[in-house]
Amino acid sequence: MSIMCKICVLVWCSFLTVAVLGQQTKPLTLTGRVVDSKARPVIGAEVAAYEQFYDYSAGEDYAKLLDRIRKSDANGHFILNANICNQNNVFVIARKKGLALGWDCLNYYTGNKARGNFNIVLEAPSILSGTVVNEAGNPIAKAKVRALPKTSYLYELRQRPILAPKQWLITQTDAKGNFSFNNFAPDVSADFWVNAPGWTSVYKYTTNYQSSCGFEAGRTDIRLVLPAEVPIRGRVIDAESGSPVTGAHVIIKPDDIKEHENPYCANRTVSGQDGHFHFKGVPAGKHYVKVSISQETMELVDKRVKVDVQADHALKEVLVELDKGGLIEIIALEATTRNPISDIAFDFLQAKQDEKSNFYKRSETGSNGRLTVCAPPGKCNFSASCVGYSPRSVQDQAVGCSLYPPESVRGQVTVIKGQTSRLEILLNRNPSVSGTVIDESGKAVPAVLVEAHPDGDIALTGADGSFEVGFRPGTPYQSLVARHIERNLAAMVDVTDHSKPIQITLKPALSIAGQVTDPEGNGIPAARLSLWVYRNKYLSLFSSDAFTDAQGRYQTRAILPEHTRFGYRISVDVSGYGPKKYKRVSITGVPGAPVEMKTLVLQPANQMVSGVVVDANGNPVAGVPVFTHRRPNVDQPFRTTATDERGMFVVHRLCKGQLKLQANFDGPGFTTAKGGDQNIKIVLGQSRIHTR
Repeated sequence: MSIMCKICVLVWCSFLTVAVLGQQTKPLTLTGRVVDSKARPVIGAEVAAYEQFYDYSAGEDYAKLLDRIRKSDANGHFILNANICNQNNVFVIARKKGLALGWDCLNYYTGNKARGNFNIVLEAPSILSGTVVNEAGNPIAKAKVRALPKTSYLYELRQRPILAPKQWLITQTDAKGNFSFNNFAPDVSADFWVNAPGWTSVYKYTTNYQSSCGFEAGRTDIRLVLPAEVPIRGRVIDAESGSPVTGAHVIIKPDDIKEHENPYCANRTVSGQDGHFHFKGVPAGKHYVKVSISQETMELVDKRVKVDVQADHALKEVLVELDKGGLIEIIALEATTRNPISDIAFDFLQAKQDEKSNFYKRSETGSNGRLTVCAPPGKCNFSASCVGYSPRSVQDQAVGCSLYPPESVRGQVTVIKGQTSRLEILLNRNPSVSGTVIDESGKAVPAVLVEAHPDGDIALTGADGSFEVGFRPGTPYQSLVARHIERNLAAMVDVTDHSKPIQITLKPALSIAGQVTDPEGNGIPAARLSLWVYRNKYLSLFSSDAFTDAQGRYQTRAILPEHTRFGYRISVDVSGYGPKKYKRVSITGVPGAPVEMKTLVLQPANQMVSGVVVDANGNPVAGVPVFTHRRPNVDQPFRTTATDERGMFVVHRLCKGQLKLQANFDGPGFTTAKGGDQNIKIVLGQSRIHTR
């Protein structure tokens, strides 16, 4: 079985505010409702939306607010207007004094949603606090501590730290170096970034580099140690002439975020008239100094130099010699129309035997579909992700290239010093279909959600009932599902010919209702339900608009009766309970009539497990991630933590019943245990069963 969804696994890191250039935006209305953990509306909650971007030069993410901060109305509803580039990177976050922050992502899956409709839950808050000190253990006052919270409440969000609004996520240490956050829910963990008076760099702290790990809400013993810093001075010159290079962009950052003892946010500067640059302070360890030239016509190649900084050195001198190279020119065109395609990002990589210097550069096609980069002579690999397109061919005026579909271009080009190697890349737009949605009277119906299954776009019909949606190539079937929730109308049609417009006629559909309870029969409020279509061994999201009320009741409309072609699965997520994941359900009935569903019973997540991770010799292993996995027929939450300096771990908010623990990825260890077990031993490289 393949679940057609994308979950981005990223490391989030930046205090940067970088302009978004050359990317096309589209307007989008974000609507939703803010409730508390009892499903009661939260009045006057502040709601913000932001889009996340990635700065490839620094290797860090940053956020851009999409609208001014709004407030929820008397029913908890809110409306935000935004111009966005990529819906997968849009987040909505809400806060209200006395409650924990809540957030959601616009689109976990591929394709483009026509609108966002959110149910954001603000739970009772927990405390997350600690102390900032220097290497001597002395407290540091007035240090700014920024939290990057992430939640395990929803699987789709667990590796996606929240970046904005910054003012909601920053506090300052007191005279004793203490800091505290009191606005995080129990399922939240956080990374921290710290910038203190007397220190130049912004330092990053987490329990493990895996983005799902972090300091868990409820901890009050966190200790963040700021390292001593060493200044770095350097000079950028032309390798052939020895003349200084002015105006070069210089970035310094850790060479390996996984291994560096004191990771920090990238620092930037620009070389002066004599080619000199200066960084006031970075920690001891290994770093990369990356130098790039903004004007490609200078034909000087970007260079990345590894620098080893020793703590006992007062100053580190770095000489960066830029070599001349050749130009790579790429033009991306639609295969049928030969229209230019903008905003396609290409990665260029040339690895040398000398590990101290590797070439890497990312560049995007402009409005004319072109990009130009300067690269070192020799073989240079390139790749691009072409969302919405599939590669057709590459016409290379210098050397042949190979392609690896779907939706990606990979190849190699020979770069000759002082010359230009030109590539023309032809891309086919992914299959799409257009049409009109009407009701049984033949009247066009606006505001209908039209979904391409599986794993395709979601569109909203216009005033004339028209729509256009795209499919992912290579899917085993292609269907359209149209739903008008308010009128309880729906329809499904299979797509066999993309060249002809499709007319979809809505018909009366089912409305389903039911209850989510605990084992004692008490209704569970603020539970989120999603309905999935299971067809041809593929799961595709059908509906995520059900949300339980104060009595744990839910209702959702415009549901198609199950068919021999497809069936349904249902998932339920709510904080404090084990989830239901893809549970098979039967939905049959007379169209237009309500269908009462079987009660869904969730187990409380009131257990914990604890233990130690050791290597094959029995030695405790610090700083390794520990994950929980569900066992068959046991609805356990997915949790992540990391071992402390003694190799010990604790996992909270689990259910009774079996679970499987995994420690580490490289040479992992597995142990089967039960919720509530203690003194569990996980041996790396072994599979074990814990005995009480």
